[in-house]
Amino acid sequence: MNNYSQIANDATSTFRFYTFQIKKFPKLLFSFALIFIVAISYLEGQRTSSGTSNWSAWLEAAGNGTNSFVSQWSQGARFQNTKINGHLVICTSNCLVGPKSSSLLRNLISREMARKGAPKNIAYAFERAFLESWEGWYKRVTIPGLKLFPEFQVVCNGAVKPTVSVPVSLWSFKSSGLGYMNAGNIERQIKLKISGWKNIPHAEQAIKAYAKWLSNSFHTWNNVTKVKLIGSGTVSGFSAFPRVCGTIKNGYLINSQQIMSSKFGSTSTLSLTFR
Repeated sequence: MNNYSQIANDATSTFRFYTFQIKKFPKLLFSFALIFIVAISYLEGQRTSSGTSNWSAWLEAAGNGTNSFVSQWSQGARFQNTKINGHLVICTSNCLVGPKSSSLLRNLISREMARKGAPKNIAYAFERAFLESWEGWYKRVTIPGLKLFPEFQVVCNGAVKPTVSVPVSLWSFKSSGLGYMNAGNIERQIKLKISGWKNIPHAEQAIKAYAKWLSNSFHTWNNVTKVKLIGSGTVSGFSAFPRVCGTIKNGYLINSQQIMSSKFGSTSTLSLTFR
């Protein structure tokens, strides 16, 4: 017990001595703080600058997180603000919205990368660049008068049952934000979010690899993924006697899974970048 008391007394005396010295020399405190900050920054830089084997694992993790996001996002995404007139579906703004659970999907990429040991700043940069590019695309999607409901053009009944549309590719729903998903933009966004990326070994090669993979995967996915809508509405101009056929006016979509997502991208090319 006496030994512990002696140790405590020695520690207290030492603390008081250095406290006095720091109070006596405030510049010394500032110098110690500055040295500490520089040392921490250097160590973080050394951890960030680890070898190519880490980049291989981080890229594969980024790809897996991206695939999980796209799959889950597609299941909950919905078209809205649409009008069905005859066989045409039209929407001019705010047409495609993500699932209500979007906030739960936002950390899929950084979480996967963190599991493989990626530093927070790198994982965050990859994730934010993806999310900003993805939102830049889908929030600008419009429906430019697609002929999706041929049965609604001429209707010889007073009402129509919910009807499944002609399946079309997601690419048919035009977006002025396609450029957000191009490799050059994705690469630029990642670099902007990683301070000092030029000093991180192999960072540029890794960033280019992910940006190219994401862009190519997206454009293929956008072309092959099918959209099926369910529509209904009231019949305008119909008369039972004398019998006159009508057409759907201001019809609407019924809530259902609409984007039949195909597989997004294979991560094998990413994992081979540094092998």
